[in-house]
Amino acid sequence: MERDKLFLKQYEQVWLQRRQHVGHIWAIPTIVTALVGIFVTLLINHEIHLNPYAYWGIAFLFLVGLGFFGLFWRHNFFIKALGLLLQDLAAEPQARYDLPQFGKEFKDLYWDDLDLFERFGSLITATWWWALTSFGIFLFIVLNWLPLFISLLTNNIPTLVTTSPVEGNFPFPLPSANDLPNILWGGILGFVLVFLVEWLRTPVVRFKGFQKDEFSDKGILYKAKFLITGKFFFPFFALPIGISVLEILYRNHVQFAKWDETPEPVSQGQFHPEAVPGTFYQTLFLKKTYCVPVLHQDKDKKLTIFCGWWYGRAVGYGENLNIEAHENITLNLKTATSSWARKFKVSNVIK
Repeated sequence: MERDKLFLKQYEQVWLQRRQHVGHIWAIPTIVTALVGIFVTLLINHEIHLNPYAYWGIAFLFLVGLGFFGLFWRHNFFIKALGLLLQDLAAEPQARYDLPQFGKEFKDLYWDDLDLFERFGSLITATWWWALTSFGIFLFIVLNWLPLFISLLTNNIPTLVTTSPVEGNFPFPLPSANDLPNILWGGILGFVLVFLVEWLRTPVVRFKGFQKDEFSDKGILYKAKFLITGKFFFPFFALPIGISVLEILYRNHVQFAKWDETPEPVSQGQFHPEAVPGTFYQTLFLKKTYCVPVLHQDKDKKLTIFCGWWYGRAVGYGENLNIEAHENITLNLKTATSSWARKFKVSNVIK
């Protein structure tokens, strides 16, 4: 059971890391587009004066662009590598103690699956890509102030009016205090949009009640129904759900529900405990309704929690599964991108 929980935690953490990189993918083009928009606007308004210094500025801007380009594909590299790791984990749902932790380990493991640009992004760490970007910005700022530095060194200190960017002494205009509110609002809006889009793409679990099904000659199963969908007008743009579990919490116990889509851990009338963990996990998809058995009622009206261990009661497994109608159960659906939980009175489930 502890290894099962460890696997689920590992899968969840890998998925969360992948979502963070997806968020950064949205942020980088937003920043670059804003910078290009500002540059083009200044150029159209003739507030950028092309003099010999300006060509050096273009070279420094190239460094900035190269850094952003490397960052963009660095995140794409991690999105690809983490996605492949999630596929490997889903193919063999058990805890692993050799998961890659650093970019070099991911690169060595999945190098053959990367395209040319993803390999380019994986060449150096994000820290070095940011250092390249920051270095280009630093040189660009120094270039803007170079005429003033030269004036200071030659003791020819210009007045505030003659050093104004609009007057043409500087190759590129510098932001003034009046621009600060717009800069702050632009930065805040960029970050808000990133989180807003991520929130809109987060899938929604919609509970559809319980249904009562005959369980051959073994009694009755009470199943919880869920519909997985997207928010508002984003039903087809929601993030993939991935592997999921449904926890059944009652008294001081926790059991993982057995999904209808998973096989019974029984072969030729014999219970196989090693097959039970395979009944915990199910890959969910958007726009599909799932029914998960949570309670069993036999012909004598005796109630039990239904899970993979239920099949092994005759050979000593599945202890403490009995439950009474006056008690409560909590269903906790955990997916890689969202979660849903609700408490129910057993008597309301079986009514």
